[in-house]
Amino acid sequence: MILKPILNPIILLVLFSLIGIGMAIITLRQPKIYRNKWLIRCAMVFILLVLCFRPSLAGGISEGGITNLDVTYLVDTTSSMAAEDFDGNKTRLSGVAKDIENITENLVGARFSLIYFTSKGYLALPYTTDTNAVDSQAKTLNQEITFYAKGSSIDAPIDLVKQQLIEAEKNSPERSRTIIYFGDGEQTVNSKPKSFEPLKNYIDGGLVLGYGTAAGGRMKEYNDFSTDEEIKYIVDYGQRINPPPDAISKIDEKNLKNIATQLGAKYEQRSKNTDTASLVKALNTAKLTKKAKDVAGSTDLYWIIIMPLGLLLLFEANRILKLYSEIKTGKKHE
Repeated sequence: MILKPILNPIILLVLFSLIGIGMAIITLRQPKIYRNKWLIRCAMVFILLVLCFRPSLAGGISEGGITNLDVTYLVDTTSSMAAEDFDGNKTRLSGVAKDIENITENLVGARFSLIYFTSKGYLALPYTTDTNAVDSQAKTLNQEITFYAKGSSIDAPIDLVKQQLIEAEKNSPERSRTIIYFGDGEQTVNSKPKSFEPLKNYIDGGLVLGYGTAAGGRMKEYNDFSTDEEIKYIVDYGQRINPPPDAISKIDEKNLKNIATQLGAKYEQRSKNTDTASLVKALNTAKLTKKAKDVAGSTDLYWIIIMPLGLLLLFEANRILKLYSEIKTGKKHE
């Protein structure tokens, strides 16, 4: 058995010793008929002390993962990414969230950053190795608020990404960097998108993943507040038909393939959440060395220790409820 204390062991011992001594003094000063109650409380404190030391069984192997890679996720969150043409009638963003979860799992050990963009780029998550934080952030990404939508441009995140990559190279020149772009390639503003090629100097390959279909899909409005009203679909006022028809968003693979070429990245159209392991293996990374390592594992035993604590807490809760009932009814209580 091994111990993995949550704090310095000396601090834990001192802290719980003071608490224990105090409770022991209180217990000894109680009349004999009350001492059992305080002995139970002392037992709970002792169990908490044991839990804080995190007793575990040594053994097992866990993979340390890739240790020298920075991954930047670029996610299009314009209204078109709410189109319901992914794996049937799911939204494109739901497909993105699941793909991010799977890719992150395939690249465990790397550092991840997440940038989303509408009319400009926003840093949602700086570089972190916390895969749970990455997955949570991806799942909570919503399409832009419909009322504020100003059209979409696929080049919106370029400046922010370049700034982040320059900073990352400055601070950690030994690390490899890659970009994974998630979008539908739809360019609705009246301007030609800027090239992603300037970013190529700061990365070692990447992926461009396209979402959507040639037939396209409808998009529901998003207002960022709860309402009892039925959510309506975004309509296309540009066709000058009364009533205006629902707007349809279609994937633009030409734009997406151009981004892939400019980045020196692989392109793939995603119609459903198929396996991402092959995508990760296909990353065109000239400098990347996958430094996977095995480290000693362990099995926590807290779930065994917490059971008696739960029983003692139930006993204490029952006593408090009885005491409250006696006070409420005006009965004499001890």
